[in-house]
Amino acid sequence: MMTKTILRALLFLAVPLLMFSNNAQAQKMGQHLHGKVSYYANKFNGRKTASGERFSNKKLTCAHRTFAFGTQLKVTNKATGQSVIVRVNDRGPYAKGRVVDLSRKAMEEIGGIKTGVIDATVEVVGLAGGAAESRPIVAPEATAAPKSAPNKPLNASVKTIQQPALIHTFELNVQPATLSSGFVIQCGNYQSTDFLLQKLATIPPLGKQQVQVIRAGGQTQYRLLIGEFSSRKQAEKALTEVKKSFSTAFVIAIQKLKA
Repeated sequence: MMTKTILRALLFLAVPLLMFSNNAQAQKMGQHLHGKVSYYANKFNGRKTASGERFSNKKLTCAHRTFAFGTQLKVTNKATGQSVIVRVNDRGPYAKGRVVDLSRKAMEEIGGIKTGVIDATVEVVGLAGGAAESRPIVAPEATAAPKSAPNKPLNASVKTIQQPALIHTFELNVQPATLSSGFVIQCGNYQSTDFLLQKLATIPPLGKQQVQVIRAGGQTQYRLLIGEFSSRKQAEKALTEVKKSFSTAFVIAIQKLKA
């Protein structure tokens, strides 16, 4: 009888745990999602999000049903090819077929305001708390034994120390630069410096490689630029090669980057 009672109790505890594990979604750098993307109405400004943060349509944030708060996602509008990097700070959307809800500011940056709902690709480009992995190292922390019992074994408590694991090593030659005139190819905007460095290593040799640091929506972003062409026609010709590594790359006039 006692055995049956214990089994029932264990089953009762296990069911919610199984439900939780089925609903949880693993995430990793480079993971891709495809689906519909919408954006928040202004009536949500100032309201508390699921993370406890106050929502603002002027920031580059988004809602996802399961990704950890702080995860950075690159959202690309399939119709325009424009991309934006946003941070998860809320839960949703719950409409069928939708993968994220963007702030209005983010939707504006990828040209989706008029449409309202767009087809998009979503890529994980930054993990909550940083992309670096860590491994635990167990170190004993001993306490002295009482003098009255010299032969008694020392009491030891186990302490877990988080030590960063090496992910990448890059060789850099960084110096200040100025944009003059003409056209460049913009490969993308990034908030994760780790992801930016990985992308820098894949740039085709087509002239200058520059990173422009900007401030948008209260967040620092890094524009990855290639070349410096005197005409749009020259830039468009080089764009074909760039798109092999950066599918959403596009040509932009340098004058627009100075604004």
